[in-house]
Amino acid sequence: MCTETELPHDEALNSLGIVVAEVANDFTKTLSLITSYVDMALGEIPKGERAYSDLEHALASSNRMNAMMASIITFNKKTKLPQKEISLNKAIHSVLFYLKDHCPPNINIISEITTADMLVISNETEIFHVINNVCTNSIQAINGEEGEIKIKLDHFTKKSTFYSKKLNLDYKNYARISIKDTGCGMDVNTISHIYDPFFSHADMNSTSGNQAGLGLTIARNIVRSQNGFIHADSSAGKGTTFDICLPLLH
Repeated sequence: MCTETELPHDEALNSLGIVVAEVANDFTKTLSLITSYVDMALGEIPKGERAYSDLEHALASSNRMNAMMASIITFNKKTKLPQKEISLNKAIHSVLFYLKDHCPPNINIISEITTADMLVISNETEIFHVINNVCTNSIQAINGEEGEIKIKLDHFTKKSTFYSKKLNLDYKNYARISIKDTGCGMDVNTISHIYDPFFSHADMNSTSGNQAGLGLTIARNIVRSQNGFIHADSSAGKGTTFDICLPLLH
């Protein structure tokens, strides 16, 4: 059941979804042509040459963008991508590879991934979008300054965490992806609106810069659809930590 505060969010998302889905369809057609040409070029260049490596990165980026467009279209149709048992360890390493190629040079990406395999029921494309959307928020919060984003993967039990004091947790064990940045941080009022569609920190007279869109809204919706939750901890001037928590299989 939707609450009164959730209804305007859904209406805004539905209105935007109609436009975005049309753009995504057109974009996908053009991107498919680009992907085909890159693939053909790879067949004409010997492996080991710099150009071959560059084209491989271009092809990987095109494939990710195709997956992103498919996710947007699927999101608009209110359907979920196929869910299966996946390793969060492997999914995070894929995101790290992408971030190291696309993150601004002023930001240092640090990872702390547990060696224990964190298995959840999810979708690798959706997990990629969740982590990338949160990291994009962190990049914007750092706002061109020298900064750091730390991505950590661990787990916790229902009884051993402060989450149980704030939330009614339905599962015994959870995997946790923590994304901590050294950005400008947020005050309590700003945190209460970060998942609102089209929310801009600038509208709240925050020092967080120009952040607007659907990134965190989509991230939260994906995590919720997988029986998980996102928790944000922040204070102005002291950075932000997002905890993405999903039910752990084993």
